[in-house]
Amino acid sequence: MNRRKTFFQVLEALLLIGLTMWVVTTHVQHWGDWVVFGVIVLTAFGAAWGIYTPRYTTKKRTVVRSSKPPRHRYGPPR
Repeated sequence: MNRRKTFFQVLEALLLIGLTMWVVTTHVQHWGDWVVFGVIVLTAFGAAWGIYTPRYTTKKRTVVRSSKPPRHRYGPPR
């Protein structure tokens, strides 16, 4: 099921990109239109990169999250 979902997401993305490219190439009249289109594309890639959350840590280490504060910050070391 997951492969099918991924396949359709890629297919939809390719269709959207193709439609966008067709609309842009048929309606561009000036070099400024290309600049605006480039800024929109770069903004979309930047947003996608900014919201991407990696599933795994980049280094081989264990991630431990504790709800307790560290001892040494709030009093003398014991």
